[in-house]
Amino acid sequence: MRMLKSRFVSELYRQILRRNPNPGEISRFILDTAVGNDLPVRIGSMINSREFEIMILPELVRKATEEYQGGNVFFLHVPKTAGTSVRLALSDSMGVPSFNLYSRTVPKPPRLPTSMQFWPLWAGHANLHFYPETHSGLTIFRESRSRILSRFRQSQYEWLKLSPHLITPKSGAVPKKEPINFNEWINRSDKGIAQWYLSNPASMYESPSWRKYVNDLSELDLAHNLEKGLKRFAAAAWIHNPEDVLKSIGIVTGKELNSLPRENEFKETKLFKEVVINSSTLQILEEVRKRDAIVFKVASELGILVGELKENEDALFDTTLKRLGFRLK
Repeated sequence: MRMLKSRFVSELYRQILRRNPNPGEISRFILDTAVGNDLPVRIGSMINSREFEIMILPELVRKATEEYQGGNVFFLHVPKTAGTSVRLALSDSMGVPSFNLYSRTVPKPPRLPTSMQFWPLWAGHANLHFYPETHSGLTIFRESRSRILSRFRQSQYEWLKLSPHLITPKSGAVPKKEPINFNEWINRSDKGIAQWYLSNPASMYESPSWRKYVNDLSELDLAHNLEKGLKRFAAAAWIHNPEDVLKSIGIVTGKELNSLPRENEFKETKLFKEVVINSSTLQILEEVRKRDAIVFKVASELGILVGELKENEDALFDTTLKRLGFRLK
């Protein structure tokens, strides 16, 4: 049994809680980690403690914001639009970390944390309703069918991570039974992006009833409602045009960036079988493309869309088909 050294524990207290521990705290910390509690968990309990919240956190927040002179920004991160890279670029440009509205960071039932509205940068997979009215919006678009294919591969990967016993670590063998069937998955998953830009106070998550409401709107009503929502945005861009993404970030932050960090990029893997897209699924993809086109059109008419899509949509889709291991039947 490996025991931590007392000077190591003392240094942790000085770095995290800004004080020296008493002998009892040192002993409890050493014993606690020795009997099975992982060190990261023990450190996490210090950061999440009431002492840290009262004695340390306010000063950290003050230092992070006292010299900030820029505007307030929210980044509505539609899944699979390279949003992690954009969020990190925003944080780097503004000099503050983002207050995140992702399901892993926001407690359920979802609520608008009004006490954090002063924070300059918000980001997340959240409906427009959950971002402060005082902030200017940024969002990123992607060719619709490509985005859906990418979401499916992510869903597969997450399923495999939750079921590691199905994979032989040495061989990387794919389980005999495919965990998720694309042609079934697409019928029960969210598809279009309009639901993110229509203010929905009921839930920040993608509830089926909300999706149905949005999908049942006529094209005219959808465009009218999207106009009200998208007016809260100062800029939008196609992720396929990196230079336009950088320009859009500059619009909302007032600072120029030369490049985007490369995060969460798809890594080719032999774990996934080739997926054959049947005709009915292809029709669903086409319907989504047409519906999403209304979002893009309204954004362009409002003047918030930086640049135009420089590549043909079908060419982008064909590239994604090959890169992610899909083919048409």
